[in-house]
Order: sequence, then structure tokens, then C-alpha cells
Amino acid sequence: MRHAVLVRLVAFGIPIGIGFVAIGLGLAYYQIWILQRVNQLLRVDLLERLQSLSLRFHAESRVGDAIYRLYQDSAMVTQLIDVLFLQPLQAGGRFLSGLVVVGFFQPLFALLLLLLWPPALLLGFHFSRRLRIGFRAAREAASALTSRIQETLSGVKVIKAYGAEGYEQARFERDSRAAFAAAFAVRTRFAVFKVLVFWTVGVALMVASLALYGRLVLIASARSRRQFAPRSSLRLWGWPFDRRKR
Repeated sequence: MRHAVLVRLVAFGIPIGIGFVAIGLGLAYYQIWILQRVNQLLRVDLLERLQSLSLRFHAESRVGDAIYRLYQDSAMVTQLIDVLFLQPLQAGGRFLSGLVVVGFFQPLFALLLLLLWPPALLLGFHFSRRLRIGFRAAREAASALTSRIQETLSGVKVIKAYGAEGYEQARFERDSRAAFAAAFAVRTRFAVFKVLVFWTVGVALMVASLALYGRLVLIASARSRRQFAPRSSLRLWGWPFDRRKR
């Protein structure tokens, strides 16, 4: 039985492994190329867009916010491409390969892994709105901090001339603590989401493993009782079942 499983694993695993390796290398190359290309084009387009805006807009907006958007928004778009398209393809490939390997040894575990998708999706749906709000607040706080840095550095001569270093330092520390608190809060919520998904999958696999092990033990004990029951009954009637010939 083990030899047959090994032969099937080798026969199907090698072509599947070669295919997944080729797909993974292609996705890695495409990821590097497309993300860098999109990032560069977005930076150029954003700068052109900022220059085409009216003087009223520039008078009412902060320069630091424009700087933050220029380099951060382009990176955020590339992260969205990575998260929405490339990472799901890579994760789906790894998941399918894992299902194939697990299915060779225990099809019930492969079925269990498939059934664990709905709970994970429900957790993601529950946390998605809170994570979006939290990441948006973190980006706004980081933008305010960038604006504070730009304003402080651009007016450092005036600040030193009037001796307002302490006041500006206090404002910078306040914005820095606000940005850190916002980022820490949303990252903590994201970590809690990952931990819940991990424990959901882990507990389900542990319960299934214990149930399967108990079932195998019951089957083995039942077979052993059926196998040794005749010998036990013969011994009870005094028959020397395992008597050797002299």
C-alpha cells in the first residue's frame, strides 16, 4: 500500500511540481516588472497632476501632504495589485499543491481544508471594514506627520530666529505619537485577524486528527476482537488451540 502511494505521488507529484515551479517563477518575474513599472508611471502622472492644479488648491493644501501622496499613493496602488491579484494566485497555487499532497495520504484532510475556507472568509469579511478604516486613519496620521516635517524644515531659519524650537519639537512629537498610535492600532487588529485564522484552522485540524485517530483505533480493536474471538472461546472450553506436535 505504501509502495503504491509512493508511486502515485512520484508519478503525479513531479509533473505538478515542475508546473508549479514554472508558474511561480513567472509570477515572481511578472510581479517585479509590473509593480516597478506601475510605480514609476504613477509617480510621473501624480507630479504632472499636482503641477496642473490651481493656485487656490496649493494655497489651501499642505505641501507635506502632496509629498506624502506623491511617493506613498503610488506605492499603495502597487500594493493593491500585489494583494488583489498576485498574492491570491501564489496562495492559490500553494493551497492546491498542498491539497494534492494531502489528498494522496488522507482525502478526508483535503476535504477538511476545503471546508475551512468559509470560516476564514467570514472572519475576513468581519475584519475587512475595520481594517480599511484603521489603515485610512493611519495614512492620514502619517500624512499629517510628513506635512509637519516639511513645514518645520522649510521654516527652520524662522524658528531658530524666534527661539521656537521647543514649541515646534512639541508639535512634532504630538504628531509622531498620533501616527504611531494609529499605525500600531491597525497593525494589532490585523495581527489578531491572522491569529484567529491560524487558530481556527489549527483547532479544526486537531479535532479532525483526534476523531480520525479514534476511529482507526476502534476499527483496529474490532478487527482484533473478531480475529482472536474463536481462539479465546476454544481456550474457555479447554481445547489446547496452540498445542504443538511433539
